[in-house]
Amino acid sequence: MLIAFVCWGLYERSIKFRLIFLVSAIISYTLSFQLLPENLDGENSHLYVLAFSTLYFVILPVIYWYCIIKVGGQKLWKMLVIINLSSLMARFSFPAEIANYFEFIAWLRYPIIAILLAIELFLMVSIVKALWLARNLSGDPRVHILDTFQEEDDKKRALALVLASEPASWYYTIPYLSRKHVSAITNLKLRSAAGWHWLMMTLGTLVMAALAYVVISPLE
Repeated sequence: MLIAFVCWGLYERSIKFRLIFLVSAIISYTLSFQLLPENLDGENSHLYVLAFSTLYFVILPVIYWYCIIKVGGQKLWKMLVIINLSSLMARFSFPAEIANYFEFIAWLRYPIIAILLAIELFLMVSIVKALWLARNLSGDPRVHILDTFQEEDDKKRALALVLASEPASWYYTIPYLSRKHVSAITNLKLRSAAGWHWLMMTLGTLVMAALAYVVISPLE
């Protein structure tokens, strides 16, 4: 408990409120799947639906607005995230007579997929372009970005740094990608560079994936 309290004190204020919202959402959605009836024929079923409807579409959006939008300094349009999420949860947790009204949320996956594909395409083009421009650079590409965008505003410089991270990772991963690497000051001997470390990470990933499958698989 003491360690958890100390770690909590080290978090930034915005991260604390994000965690508060995350825990609130997990508890709310878990309770809805456990307590909501499958149909409206049971006693107090309408009362349960009304209570969780208020929780889904009033209380959780208010918590999201305060914890994420206000404290986190996010844009107001991101309220659509919690509205869509609550609609999706209502589609699968509410009684069948009401859940059908949330069928529209299933159609939202198509524009969402299209937007994600557009973002992926933009990232791929940006990465390829950045790699091509960085092929003849000597030194970390992010340093060149800082020199190039020194007079620009913070948003442009931050975006350029993000895009320069990909060629920077290639720069340090593949020494022969560019023949203009600066000479190394020293040779670092890291455990993460050892073969056994890579093997342990791979085995750990496989074990965690197997455990996750066992946990979420339905019991017969």
